[in-house]
Amino acid sequence: MWPLPGLYLLEMPAVSILGLWSIGSNETRLSRLRGFLTWVAVGILFAFMILGALSVGFLFAPVAILFAIAAILSDRRQGHNLVAHLGIGLVAAVAQGSLMLVVIRLL
Repeated sequence: MWPLPGLYLLEMPAVSILGLWSIGSNETRLSRLRGFLTWVAVGILFAFMILGALSVGFLFAPVAILFAIAAILSDRRQGHNLVAHLGIGLVAAVAQGSLMLVVIRLL
C-alpha cells in the first residue's frame, strides 16, 4: 500500500493544473476539448473528495467545489451544453473512484 498515497499526491496537482489550463486557455480551436478536460478534472476531484472524506475528511472539498463553479461559469460563457458536461464529470468521477477502489483492493 506504500506507493499509493504518493501517487495520489502527484495526481491531485497534475489534475488541478490540467483543469486550470483548460479553464484559463483562450485557444478557440480547442474549445470543445477544453470543456471536456475541465469536466474530467472536476469529476476526478469530486471522486477524491468523496473517497477522501472516508479517511482525511473533506480537505479536497474546497478545490473540487471551486473547480466545479469555474467549470459551470466557463460553460455558460462559451455556450457549451452544461448537461452533457455534467455527465462527463459524473463518468470521470465514477471511473476515478472505481480505479481508486480497485488499486486499494489489489494492494
